Amino acid sequence: MANNKFLGYRRENGRVGIRNHVIILPLDDLSNAACEAVANNIKGTLAIPHPYGRLQFGADLDLHFRTLIGTGCNPNVAAVIVIGIEPGWTGKVVEGIAKTGKPVEGFAIERNGDHKTIEMAPEYFLSYIDLGTAHLAMGDAEEALKWFRHGQSSKLAIRSYDAHIVRALAVLGELDEAAPIMQRLEEESKQQYVRQEVLAMGYAALGDLDRAFGCLNRALAERSAGLVYLHIDPGFDPLRGDPRYTTLVERIGVK
Repeated sequence: MANNKFLGYRRENGRVGIRNHVIILPLDDLSNAACEAVANNIKGTLAIPHPYGRLQFGADLDLHFRTLIGTGCNPNVAAVIVIGIEPGWTGKVVEGIAKTGKPVEGFAIERNGDHKTIEMAPEYFLSYIDLGTAHLAMGDAEEALKWFRHGQSSKLAIRSYDAHIVRALAVLGELDEAAPIMQRLEEESKQQYVRQEVLAMGYAALGDLDRAFGCLNRALAERSAGLVYLHIDPGFDPLRGDPRYTTLVERIGVK
């Protein structure tokens, strides 16, 4: 039994999950619609609506807070967006989840309204990563670097996506700044889950194809969902002329 292993996600506090959800968590039932709208706008996230959060007092209210915080702290959850009617109680849930070390951000509908809150919440770091990727594809590495850094400054940012910063730095010739980022990500991967296919993009941008394919093979062993974009994501362009790329694409089954 001691040698048994399974594929999972090691969280910042040492707990291990077998799922990697980003959840949109309503503080109360009045926030359900906003959470479901945000989940619709940020594909791949999961809203968890519920009928609670109003007219609760004493031990009942304490249980409500513990339940919400416990949901966000669950090791099957990678990151959390909390949406509530007012900022005080929203902040209490955010603070409770933040103790785990995982990314969490809160938004209050009060003084903003549903529409503004829905508009603010998708300022999720992946939106800026996508903008940076688009600028990089158009040949504007400086603008791409700005958006990559902006996205990675978010509390919800996933550190492995720092490899996108490396992609822009490599195009700009800033290798002295790019290389230490990859070294740091490699060290972090020894302590916690780091998306290997994203690291592969960083190594590919630096011209280190052996390490890039090493990362992709580890990503395949981990069954990382990001590999479905191997044949279309421009971050993998430097690898396409290598026979190992063709073999990997065939193994994954994408076209």
